[in-house]
Amino acid sequence: MEVVFVDGDAARDAIREVRDANGSDTNWMAVTYDNPKTMKMKLLGKGTGGADELAGIIQPEQAVYALIRVVDRIDNSDTVKFVFVLFLGEKLPRMLRARISVHQNAVKEFIGQAHVDYSCATPAELTNDIIVSKVTITSGSSSRVIDASNGRPIGLGGKDSAAVTGRVAASKKEEINTDSFAVEDAVRDALLAVRSDADDTVWALFEFDGSKLVFCDKGTGSVDDELIPKLRSDAIMYALVRKIERFELTDTVKFAHITYTGADVPFMLRGRLNAYSSMIDDVFSPYHVVVHAEYPNEVSDKIIVDAIAAASGTADHVLDAVPEPAAPAPAPVPQEQAPQEEKPKPKPEPKKHTPAAAPKPQPKTGDEPRPRDALYFNDEEGCRAAIAEVRNDECPTVWAIFGTDKATGGARLLGKGVEAEEMYSLLTDKVVAWVLLRRTLKIDESETTKFVFINWIGDNIPRMLRARLGTWSGVVQEFIEPYHVDINASSLDEITEDILMNTIEEAAGTKVHVLA
Repeated sequence: MEVVFVDGDAARDAIREVRDANGSDTNWMAVTYDNPKTMKMKLLGKGTGGADELAGIIQPEQAVYALIRVVDRIDNSDTVKFVFVLFLGEKLPRMLRARISVHQNAVKEFIGQAHVDYSCATPAELTNDIIVSKVTITSGSSSRVIDASNGRPIGLGGKDSAAVTGRVAASKKEEINTDSFAVEDAVRDALLAVRSDADDTVWALFEFDGSKLVFCDKGTGSVDDELIPKLRSDAIMYALVRKIERFELTDTVKFAHITYTGADVPFMLRGRLNAYSSMIDDVFSPYHVVVHAEYPNEVSDKIIVDAIAAASGTADHVLDAVPEPAAPAPAPVPQEQAPQEEKPKPKPEPKKHTPAAAPKPQPKTGDEPRPRDALYFNDEEGCRAAIAEVRNDECPTVWAIFGTDKATGGARLLGKGVEAEEMYSLLTDKVVAWVLLRRTLKIDESETTKFVFINWIGDNIPRMLRARLGTWSGVVQEFIEPYHVDINASSLDEITEDILMNTIEEAAGTKVHVLA
């Protein structure tokens, strides 16, 4: 999935400033979502005050990605370190949280490499001291150096190498040797059981003990009933969960990776996790979505289902991997034993005047006046025929565009065709349009048809028209559905072929597709 910015140059410039340790005072920058519905991003801010300054501008309903620069002093040598911060506020909408699980890797790639990854949910967890401690534990440095002149940690001052927030020093270096990390047979066996269609196991739980993964348990029941009670507040735990996603009467297996870091995990254990996180992720890969949690109530069957639905665009089509047994049908009552129900005698109806039959409604021609805020499809039969062409694999038509009709106030077919260039020519900054697009995706040597719904809102449409869009969206979606992926766009840069295919692949999970 590609990251789209409303001010991409400003974000890139801020990243360059943070990475320029010798020529810039800027030691942090952050980006957030300008519009969560379109997943467009913007620069939230930048500054010279480190994590303390950043914590002052973030809000509990925001998702924020940040890059913070610190200087780590080890054995009298200064080393610049970068920390990638993922802030998911406590009031972040659930559906946005689910979509972020798919989007965050692309944002992290945009920001660039970092020595330490840190996640938090409140401003209180985002301070200079905490960020510094994350760096020191990862690098093995220990006691902080205090400036005798003011009693503050060295590194909160001017523009030289001591100017970067959080300079630290080491009296003794603690080595974290990750070479000994190995995956035990019990761990591999449990993961294979979850991935196997021939096994009833639908979840497996593991614990990180500071140097390796330890198998805890596995089960065939629900996450709510079996897995959640096993989560401990003082442990770092991981799980792999199998779910079944149903779309257009087709069942697809999806895997969710749960990363749980309890609220009472010891400080030193949290620090050691940074050195092993990428290797642990490799153990659980491939998977389709990841769910991060700190408390048991942040993990549930519904949360996992919502994450899968948000990632693939198939909301309300995800089934639990363990279907509920159907209730037995009641035994038929033999005909001779069936009780005979007495029918009441009909009462005589009072005579009443029968009005003349109302005239039958005439078919719409497109010339009738329309209610101001209602949306109709003029020539509905022709519009549905265009949709049928797009859905027909044997028909060359791969796209159909519908838009507003100024004359009637309804919607009409703007065009259909084969070439993408022709489709793009109809999507201007002065129109509102809805597109159904067919694409072919290759999965495990098999080709699968996927449908994309594009909600196009030009930047220069009339204000009154924009105000009416909220009442139209449901009508249009119901008319065009089903589809696998939906994209909101106002610029052609947001619906390039690469972006379209990346979105489809992310939704289908083919980038991490599990082979049989």
